[in-house]
Amino acid sequence: MCFYHNYSVLKERALTTTSAGIQTTLSKSHVTFTLDKMHWSDDGRTTYIPFQFESTRNLSIDANDYKVTVVPAYGSMHYKPTGNMVLFGSTGRGAIIINAGKKVPNEVLSIYIENISKIKTSDMDNSSADISAVRGDKGFEEFFKKHDILKFTVSPGAKNIGKNQRISATLNDPIQLYTQLFGVYDVSSVEKKIKQDKDKIRLYTRTAEKLQRNLERSGYAITDKPKWLDDNWKPYDYVDPITGKYSNGQKVEDKINADDPDDMVYSSLPLKNNQDNVTGSERSEVEKSLSESSMGSRDQKAAEWWSALTAAWDSIREAKRDWMVDQNTELYNIKYTKLQQAKQMSVGSSSQFKVRGKVVIK
Repeated sequence: MCFYHNYSVLKERALTTTSAGIQTTLSKSHVTFTLDKMHWSDDGRTTYIPFQFESTRNLSIDANDYKVTVVPAYGSMHYKPTGNMVLFGSTGRGAIIINAGKKVPNEVLSIYIENISKIKTSDMDNSSADISAVRGDKGFEEFFKKHDILKFTVSPGAKNIGKNQRISATLNDPIQLYTQLFGVYDVSSVEKKIKQDKDKIRLYTRTAEKLQRNLERSGYAITDKPKWLDDNWKPYDYVDPITGKYSNGQKVEDKINADDPDDMVYSSLPLKNNQDNVTGSERSEVEKSLSESSMGSRDQKAAEWWSALTAAWDSIREAKRDWMVDQNTELYNIKYTKLQQAKQMSVGSSSQFKVRGKVVIK
């Protein structure tokens, strides 16, 4: 009863959900393989199953060096799909494309991807794998020891796929195909981080303004403020997300090695308003006395406000730098560097896509 219940739950889950986040590993090269969410074509007759290899260092980036075998996970399947595997250069990203010839049925499939490249270990069987000949758990265990292979289970017609963006691009337009499968989500992820940075900037700006008012009402003068508080401020190593260049025209690939001209060393405590005319060594002595003498509770509170204010200023700078340097660099990489890799897309031969198991077409 328990076995049947678990079987039913797993089957129903596969019939309902998309593939995002499923992970498995090639049995010999031990490279992690992660599935992204599936998409249908505009006409609903093709399913795209995006994936990413964790690393391509020990793997071929030619899709023809992989064999895809599709097997019905539960009994039989009622269509015989054709398909291809595509790889986008050295990004490690690719997709299994399944063509049903009609609206993709909601049937659970076990999909095997075998690495048949010449990059093999001494104990790896060089012959191509024949999944249909394998029987029982022990048989599969031995089979995976001999071949560099992975397996995952999905339904290319799962109900929730309909919630995802449809794919209009074809194999003849690798840049657009890569963009629709991966690029739009990469950009969206970075834009979300930039929004978080801007939210932090607004939050810490409000916090800083409140703390500054508290200090000024207590008789302290805030005479020196960081340059990065200015709305138009850009860091010295600001990156243009379109050109991938720093403000000085240098390419982002060549890191700028320079001291930050906007670095600021804060005083221990701002001076009282009535001490603004004190200069030189006298000013230093006043600051020293404020920080080292036995201050009243009011001055002690001022010291806490000042510490919190400078921390808020630093947080504003950190958020602006993350937005204008790190995230802008990532936007450039997504739009250009990674898309250049997409131009190197390889398409596996349809002969490398096999259907095994019971197929019943009415």
